[in-house]
Amino acid sequence: MQIRVGTIARCSRSVAVLAAGRVLWECFAMFCLPSAIIRQFAGHYGFLSIRIGSTSNIKNMKYAPIAAAVVVVLIGAAITVSIGLGLQASNDRVIKEAVAASAEYAQLEIEKRIDLRMDALQRLADRWVKFGPLERERWELEAGMIYRDFSGFQAIEKIDEDFLVRWIVPILGNEAAQDLNLADESRRKAAFETARDKRSPTVTRVVELVQGGKGFLAYFPLYRADVFEGFILGVFRMQGLFVHVMPGEISNDFDIAIFDQDEQIFVDQNTENSDMQAAVSRVISMPGITWTLRIAPALRLERELYQSVTDVSIISGIVITLLTAISIYFGTSCWMKQQEVQVVNDQLGDEIGLRKMAEQDLHEHLGDLEKVVNTRTEEVEKANTDLRTEIALHRKARSELEQNQSRLRHLTSELSLSEERFRRTIAEKIHDRVSNGLILVKLRLSELAGESPAPAVKAIDEINSLISNAIDESRSMVFEISPPILFELGLTKAVEWYANSTLRESGLEFSLDLQEDFPNLRPDLAAAMYRAFTELCVNVIKHAGATCVHVEVKEKAGEACITVSDDGCGIEPEPDSEAALSRGGYGLFSIRERFIGFGGGVVITKSDLGGARIVVCVPIKGVEVAS
Repeated sequence: MQIRVGTIARCSRSVAVLAAGRVLWECFAMFCLPSAIIRQFAGHYGFLSIRIGSTSNIKNMKYAPIAAAVVVVLIGAAITVSIGLGLQASNDRVIKEAVAASAEYAQLEIEKRIDLRMDALQRLADRWVKFGPLERERWELEAGMIYRDFSGFQAIEKIDEDFLVRWIVPILGNEAAQDLNLADESRRKAAFETARDKRSPTVTRVVELVQGGKGFLAYFPLYRADVFEGFILGVFRMQGLFVHVMPGEISNDFDIAIFDQDEQIFVDQNTENSDMQAAVSRVISMPGITWTLRIAPALRLERELYQSVTDVSIISGIVITLLTAISIYFGTSCWMKQQEVQVVNDQLGDEIGLRKMAEQDLHEHLGDLEKVVNTRTEEVEKANTDLRTEIALHRKARSELEQNQSRLRHLTSELSLSEERFRRTIAEKIHDRVSNGLILVKLRLSELAGESPAPAVKAIDEINSLISNAIDESRSMVFEISPPILFELGLTKAVEWYANSTLRESGLEFSLDLQEDFPNLRPDLAAAMYRAFTELCVNVIKHAGATCVHVEVKEKAGEACITVSDDGCGIEPEPDSEAALSRGGYGLFSIRERFIGFGGGVVITKSDLGGARIVVCVPIKGVEVAS
């Protein structure tokens, strides 16, 4: 089934030469027609000439030769194209048939030649099974004969039952395979396990040979009386094998490639210079695997086959072009120029008329546009004036609102300070007048008890008990209204006293982080800070549901700060601080308003304990509060 593609190419060129001669003969016959035929063309196209002349004031028969020449050119071109397409289709068909036949031939030859090598290895394995284990010298002799008789082997090896390479023919160049464990590589392991389990020859997929390069392995299992004794292994290097099994007669005209699944394992010539659209694939079957053979025609072969068609097309095109140019040039150039000038004149006249009409419409619309623009300008200017007036009013109202808010904060701060001063005055009066008066009354009653009879002593003791309770209540009221410790020992000691009394009585666990007192802090501001601290503690006790409270009193950036943190339900922080304070209730909002008037502020964040963390700060030197 050998295909001689060169013979096919020579036959195609002969057919192309005959076709070229036919085209030239037909062109000669058409352009050398007798005058009678020309007159017949002129008469046939007379009606066309009359119609053309009626529109352009040209004589009726002036264009009959031109019409005949055009018809001849069209016919010649049609014949040339049809013959060229026919030749190209014929060449395509010849190439496809040659590629298909060559692919089938190459597949059969490769399978046959590889089968010869596999049969030789199988015979070596059969002799081992039939006659028992061979001596190493005898085995190497028979393996060497196979290696010499069949080209393409990298090595023939004997594998023992532990999958170790024991004997190698030839040893030269294959030293790296000696004592190699074939179970160390997945593809080798999968192949010999398949051969061992199925007791049939198996071929691996392409692997990296330890000798270098890519190849494949053929395993032939050795079983004697159902006892596994290893393998006969044929090692093939891809390039060396296919050089010997590939049919040489198709290598010159085709590019050949062989694939193991998607991996290219062999290539003959450069497939980039081949026509892959005309490629044909065939499957090469091996024990346990299949390869894909792809054959594509070389571009050199296609150029040889198509060259004759190209020559014919070029010659025919040149002849037809020259004859067409000569036929139509002299007859049509003057007429075309005249028609061109006439058309330009007509277009110019039409354009001048349209321009005049456009200019008239433009003048009319221009006046209307000026009126509309003036009206819109007046409206925009009026709207801008109103907008500026409204912006000024908004700015004035905003300024007044900010001033009112500032005054309100100052008034709130002054009210708070006045309240603290009033509280302190009331506490002092209660202490100086009420408490001291009660103490004097108690002392006087004690003197009377020593001078009175027994029935009166009992009444005096009851009165003393009531007076003692009144004295305790007055002292408690003094501490609640304005604790003396705040003004005598300072803010830090007052906070510590309140925490040890109120927070401890409420059952909360608390911790204190207190610094030394603030000697420069105004007493009224210290009282306001203390009052805010007590309100925060009351909120924690009543509303937070907390079990642990941490209190800090420290100076930060020139401000006296009290921080109260708890592990209660907390207050969700808001991007807007006023919204967060509103969620915390009116008490936090009033504290914030007071301390803004003092120049300080209130910050709410999430506590490390899990609840809320509220920081109240005021400048140590204070700010002037408007009266």
